[in-house]
Amino acid sequence: MNLCSATASDSTGTSFVARRQSLLRPMRVKIHGEVFQLLCDGLLEDDITYCTLRSRAWVYQEWYLSKRSLVMGSHQLWWHCREKLACEIWPMGTPQASRGRWWSQTQPLKESAPSGNSDDMDAWSHRVRAYMRTKLTRETDRLVAFSGVVQSFGQTRQLTEGYLAGLWRCHLPAALLWKVSSPARRSAIYTAASWSWASLAGDCLVSTDKDLVHEPCFVAVKQIMPLGVPGPDGFLMGGAVTLSGYLFEVVYRSVGLFLGTGDFMSPGDPTTGGELYLDERSDDDQFISHLEKPDLKNFSHWLEHKAVRLAMPLKDPTDQLGSFYRIGYMNWGKLPGVVNTEELMANCAKSTVRIL
Repeated sequence: MNLCSATASDSTGTSFVARRQSLLRPMRVKIHGEVFQLLCDGLLEDDITYCTLRSRAWVYQEWYLSKRSLVMGSHQLWWHCREKLACEIWPMGTPQASRGRWWSQTQPLKESAPSGNSDDMDAWSHRVRAYMRTKLTRETDRLVAFSGVVQSFGQTRQLTEGYLAGLWRCHLPAALLWKVSSPARRSAIYTAASWSWASLAGDCLVSTDKDLVHEPCFVAVKQIMPLGVPGPDGFLMGGAVTLSGYLFEVVYRSVGLFLGTGDFMSPGDPTTGGELYLDERSDDDQFISHLEKPDLKNFSHWLEHKAVRLAMPLKDPTDQLGSFYRIGYMNWGKLPGVVNTEELMANCAKSTVRIL
């Protein structure tokens, strides 16, 4: 069991700093003969969801793996285990029915057996999104501090096809299309491959559309080649993924209204294009940072063609010939020269690229 002081920023901090007895005794009102309880809806967010303690990456893993947590929040005392969330307002447990929002929000914070209608990719995306909002003193620990979650999730979900740098093999290639929706920068040193969300420094919002894995896909993963040796957690943090699919050259055309977004077009066909979201966004600039060149001695050869992936724009640094890096995510409004997938397959040949 973990004993958590959720609001303390260090060992000198205190708990229950916003405690008010009136909030712990919900007011009862009767409307049309039916009795309702009125309570402060933000208690969960203040005490658990957005508490100071949960902003730490190492704590996320400890909280997730512990079977039971006794949480001292800003307002009240909480009990959280894999089967129940209880507090002083609801000492026997918060409602778990369809309207039990508190329970549904905290359920992913503990590892538990999946329900019958559970989607593995959606469940994993929830964990990644929550984890990437946390902070680390050393970003090189980003994957290490997540390794326990990986092991527990894989065992519970019986995922046997392998894991590499934050992604599960069984979720590819759909899982490569994660999107950043807040200011973000890549880590100053190599922490993971560019095609992984783990290459970004923390404290950002990362999400993956859960429906992508069920949609028709015209990209195939041909090969995944690990890079280097396993880290302290036993997992590989990088590697090259070889993809086969349809390639189109695009030009970043203009900056959108929101930070890090814009549109693009295909050269020679101004009617094509769509929205493009850069992985890296900051208030100072929108330039793509330098990606540290990894050791390529284990790879036999590299493609020399300049190419940009459909739905995943790539960059080929001039000092790293043959190496490609993911720099964002994009939505096509109209493909160049084609109007449907049948014409795409008939008129375009597939190409193969490796992405670091």
